[in-house]
Amino acid sequence: MIVHPPLLFAGYAGLTIVFAVVAALLMTGSADAARRRFLRGLVFVTWAFLTAGNALGSWWAYTELGWGGWWFWDPVENASFIPWLVTTAMLHAFVLQKTGTFRLTVFLALISFALCLFGSFMVRSGIVQSVHAFAVDPARGAALLILSVVLLVPAFVLYAARIEGLTKHEAEAQGSPGGVFYFTVTAGIYLTIAAAASVLIGTLYPLIYDLFALGKISVGAPYFNAFFAPMTIAAAVLIGVVQAAKLPRLFSVCAAVLSLAAAAAIAALFKPSDLVLTVLGFAGAFWVASTALGAAAKRSISAAAVIAHLGLAVSMAGATGTSNYETENLLRMGPGLGKPIADLIFVYDETKDVVTRSYRAKEAQILVMNEKEEVQFTLRPQRQTFTTNGMEMTAAGIRHGLWRDIYVSLGNELGNGEYLVRISIKPLVSWLWAGALLMLLSLPLAYIGRRRKETQK
Repeated sequence: MIVHPPLLFAGYAGLTIVFAVVAALLMTGSADAARRRFLRGLVFVTWAFLTAGNALGSWWAYTELGWGGWWFWDPVENASFIPWLVTTAMLHAFVLQKTGTFRLTVFLALISFALCLFGSFMVRSGIVQSVHAFAVDPARGAALLILSVVLLVPAFVLYAARIEGLTKHEAEAQGSPGGVFYFTVTAGIYLTIAAAASVLIGTLYPLIYDLFALGKISVGAPYFNAFFAPMTIAAAVLIGVVQAAKLPRLFSVCAAVLSLAAAAAIAALFKPSDLVLTVLGFAGAFWVASTALGAAAKRSISAAAVIAHLGLAVSMAGATGTSNYETENLLRMGPGLGKPIADLIFVYDETKDVVTRSYRAKEAQILVMNEKEEVQFTLRPQRQTFTTNGMEMTAAGIRHGLWRDIYVSLGNELGNGEYLVRISIKPLVSWLWAGALLMLLSLPLAYIGRRRKETQK
């Protein structure tokens, strides 16, 4: 928690600088190649901060809050996720600068900053309900709203008035607005924007519903998953098509067929909760990974793009695996009681009292055995009560692994020394953050690649 908010704020600060640079370009009417390269590098660094902030926030929620999830689609989470999506679209728009799309880049820069301000307004004004605790101040929210209007209205007026002059030389730039590459990348950009819009609509819908006195309504994970999962799969298909554009057709066809076959085999061997999404999710991840490796071998795209897209494939496989194969058991357990789950046996050994300077806790000792009743490891979930304010928190006991996590949390006491215990087995969940780490590695690789090109000139 110490690291996650500063990283997000660094990303927001980066979006502020991007906004200022774009405003300066509009006012001066000049956007030569050097300035565009500077802006692209700035957007890349900003994207990296937002990626790290969102990933660490998800990791913190998973490991510290004890509810067992990694993304809740809460308004506060969405407030940082939506700017990340738009920044991702903006980063890819730079790829198409030579085909007359710099105006789209500038527009996305303004939109991303607007979303940054709006997200801060949502969090601090208290207009939306969140499971996250923040200091709510309506006066501060009003100040943020006024600041947004003061900054954004002139910026968009300036955009409408000066964008034609700023991009008047684009038609003379190299490149043709045709071909598979251009249309596929453009489709991916607009698909990412549509994904951001769907998350924004779902986040604001309860507020709009209440504003028109239609009653109270909540929009939960089913809505967001119904939109976002298919969009992610579609994005994976487009990424693979772009990467396969310069590869031999036979390789591309084989990669597509084998990706689908491998995904179908996994679904056939291990029965998922949603067959279609499981097959498409794994197939999309395999398709992105195989075409990225093929493009890397042929050096048809940069090393940074290869690593970033491999990171997406790994995270996508992790999300597909844990969403469709997770098992969860709510049990009444106490000392001496055990329960076989999957290929493991969970035995409640004892309850200990733990006292620290900041909290006191009940700690369960859960022995995890194999089928031969040999102890493999011990998990120690806690039910904590903080001394300063009496707040209760759940600290989960987690065994991280490459293929699955074993997750145990301790609930309320039920009497007779017994507690409500949640035991979850989460396949591939660690791949979510492994993929994010790979995405972040694309930043230094991009810098090294840029320096190498400059040295060779």
